[in-house]
Amino acid sequence: MRGQEQREAFPRIYRFERGGETVGCIVVDSTIRGRAGGGLRIVPEVRVDHLLRAARAKTLKYGLVGLSQGGAKAAAVGDPEGSAAGRVEAVARFARGLRRVIVEGAFSPAADMGTDEVLIRTGLERAGIRRRHRELRGVESGLYTAHSVLACARRAAFHLGLDWPTCTAAVEGFGKVGANLADLLRKEGVRVIAVSTRRGALVNPSGLEVDHLLQRYRLGGKDVLPGDEGMLRAPGSLWTLPVDFLFPCADAETLREGHTAEVRARVICPGANNALTPGAEAALLGRGVFCLPGFLVNAGGVIGGTMEYAGVAGSRVSAFVERNLGAVAANLMEASAARGVPLRELAADLALRRFSRMKRACEHPRPLGRGFRAAVEVYRRGLLPRPLVALIAPAWFRHRLRGRW
Repeated sequence: MRGQEQREAFPRIYRFERGGETVGCIVVDSTIRGRAGGGLRIVPEVRVDHLLRAARAKTLKYGLVGLSQGGAKAAAVGDPEGSAAGRVEAVARFARGLRRVIVEGAFSPAADMGTDEVLIRTGLERAGIRRRHRELRGVESGLYTAHSVLACARRAAFHLGLDWPTCTAAVEGFGKVGANLADLLRKEGVRVIAVSTRRGALVNPSGLEVDHLLQRYRLGGKDVLPGDEGMLRAPGSLWTLPVDFLFPCADAETLREGHTAEVRARVICPGANNALTPGAEAALLGRGVFCLPGFLVNAGGVIGGTMEYAGVAGSRVSAFVERNLGAVAANLMEASAARGVPLRELAADLALRRFSRMKRACEHPRPLGRGFRAAVEVYRRGLLPRPLVALIAPAWFRHRLRGRW
């Protein structure tokens, strides 16, 4: 085992190795008061380049929504679709190897591919790391991400003059985000003509029976794509479908430069982090495909999960995410068109400026800021009533989202 940190200030890379192979890794892109947080995913093989880009996206996401946390990302080697016991052990092995980084608070793990909050908490406790009373108790981050993806897609349709209820969609990745998103799209009248998993793509130009697929997914079966629902194809066939919206909700960088000539969607709205490589996005924009930045589109998971942690009821969280992140997306699209600045560039600039302001305010707090920080710590320890915090939380989050441009 060895923990290794790069010499430069950021990014910082911490590795855990066995037999010369990396079996756990944390990438910290930024910190606020020495702390950072981000998803812990289980993967067959650690890709540090993916983690670097994902950690940067986390910084942008936190900055955009006004959450005072540094951005990071982590991976533990294992089978993301394996048994719960196997995934808990992968987390525990990761936590033992990188214990110092976690215990000192330099990295706080959250749910990601192959994990959830309860599974992470169990794995950490197996490694002898205990969390505060209210941490990692389970939140619906995938559902909240789906709500923000829906809100941004709806705003993009209005921005482009598309009739939203008559739009067609394809969803890559039928998991925590993709399955919920398909359900939300169905309820709004959008025709979902294709979904995919690692095992293939299911296509029906007339529209899939999304509720049937959801039933299979919620039963826990690995194969949610029954042949009687439509035509089974290769996973990559989603790129070639003539849909209004393509929603990549699977792994990072599934849409690469070599695929872009095949893409026939009008709008790319990613539920996954860094679903497009930079080259693929540039090529698609050059062809006139409207691409929304993932750190904007899928920010519902971080703000929704934090609101639920603050005690806000799930239905109120979902409505808040749709209304407020949708408004942020609409403002950015309008500003991008008016100024002639690419949407990603404008959103990233706003996110980094907000993040810098938060970092300064947190690291050089005024009396009110010190009082707020103390109250948060009391709440984390379970000593402040949840109903009281839930009462004031929505106004606080709304204020953060509407921060200065």
